[in-house]
Amino acid sequence: MPPHASRALGFYRLLASFSLLAGYRAKFVAVIVVAFAVPIAVAWVTITLGVGRLSVLALIIVFTFICVAGCAFAVWGVSRLLAPLDGALDVLEAYVDGDPPPRIDTQGTDAAAQIVRGITSLASRARSHDDERRKDSERDPLTGLWGRMAGRKQAKAFMEDAFRRGRAVRILVADIDRFAELNAEQGFIACDLVLKTYGTRLAKGAGDDSVAIRWDGDRFVVVQAALDADFPDVDDVVARAIIVKGQGSPVMLSLGAAQSADSVSYDQLLGRAEAALRAERAED
Repeated sequence: MPPHASRALGFYRLLASFSLLAGYRAKFVAVIVVAFAVPIAVAWVTITLGVGRLSVLALIIVFTFICVAGCAFAVWGVSRLLAPLDGALDVLEAYVDGDPPPRIDTQGTDAAAQIVRGITSLASRARSHDDERRKDSERDPLTGLWGRMAGRKQAKAFMEDAFRRGRAVRILVADIDRFAELNAEQGFIACDLVLKTYGTRLAKGAGDDSVAIRWDGDRFVVVQAALDADFPDVDDVVARAIIVKGQGSPVMLSLGAAQSADSVSYDQLLGRAEAALRAERAED
């Protein structure tokens, strides 16, 4: 919390330390009473003692000064009592802007403290809910792999980190063979099962140090990193066909790969992997 905001809450905490001022309204009443009763008392004493000793002009100046001081204290005190509500507004603004929420240390159980705690708790729950929704939106709901947009961002960051640490990077692009034919003959239930199975196999076979993406439709992209280009082998994933009941031929996976020990962009290496996939299919 900013220092000025903490200082503003100091007056509120001071009043909250008195049991008679536990309520928010009681704090306001106390500030108003002090702001006007004290100046009136001081002005009365000054006039009483000053009659015959001070000129009328001097008494008027003193009286005016005391009244202005009382009004200034009233404005200052009310602004300090509104500091917790300003803090609650800061919490809402931080939530909207996506910034870390400020810490607001209020005391007591009055209306202001309850509002601050309630808004802070609500903003925290809303932020957690938003984080969960964002994570869900970044993942492909069928396979659990990264979706295309989020996966691309993750892959770029993953490659930059790997090259910075002196590791080689390999990109695998995989397509399910005759997927349109499978969809036409078996329907979406069988297709979803095949996609989920191959997605799980690719992610597992690529190893922990990788980023697995469902790129689109029946296409998957896997980014791996390893020292000395010693990448986990995924040949077993490609070789293991999926048998679909009622399908004349087993469902296979075609794979294209490209790797580099030198720093290259994600798009460049992906293009080389896609070219390798097209060459693989051309041979078939």
